[in-house]
Amino acid sequence: MPGGAGPTGGVASTGGAAPTGGVAPTGGVAPTGGVASTGGVAPTGGVLTAGAAGYGPATGGAGGAPAVCVPDAACSCSELGGRDYRFCTTLLWYPDALADCAAHGMTIAQVNDADENAWLTAQAIAAGLLVPGGSQVVLLGGDQLAVGGEWRWLDGTLFWNNGPVSGQYTNWDVEPKNGGVQDCVALHDDGLWTTRACNSGDARYICELP
Repeated sequence: MPGGAGPTGGVASTGGAAPTGGVAPTGGVAPTGGVASTGGVAPTGGVLTAGAAGYGPATGGAGGAPAVCVPDAACSCSELGGRDYRFCTTLLWYPDALADCAAHGMTIAQVNDADENAWLTAQAIAAGLLVPGGSQVVLLGGDQLAVGGEWRWLDGTLFWNNGPVSGQYTNWDVEPKNGGVQDCVALHDDGLWTTRACNSGDARYICELP
């Protein structure tokens, strides 16, 4: 019956809400452990935690990544080279930003070359995440949480190992130091990177589809 709710393990009807373990219909909402169908909303399944390997992309969500970025009141979308990016003005600290990106089938952006770095900077300014000459920074998806001095993107790529790594792009304003509390990477309005504490709750962020 339209609008109804399916039983445990069942399938909800059109517009209904799937129960635990059920399958959400088109346009429906999948609960924890459920599976979102076309147009549905994926359940929360990826939890980001700090451990020996640092923070990483969330895993375990059953809904899968959306085909494209979906904007909302806090986040706008842009595309580069066929890949969608989500520019979010909400102020979050690193693990919360990671969780928000993961909830949309995305991860915090990594920067692979100078062209991408310049484009991300320009788009962040256009979207209001950065102000020319301002003090704002935008979180990028790199950190040294696993091993001090080893800076890695969220996909595990080592891009700085107490010094440059062959073939890897970086754009530091000041070369990072090993140790301390500034374990995450952030982007300035001039395109330069800085280090910052991962638990500072005053940074905007960019997500990208993996």
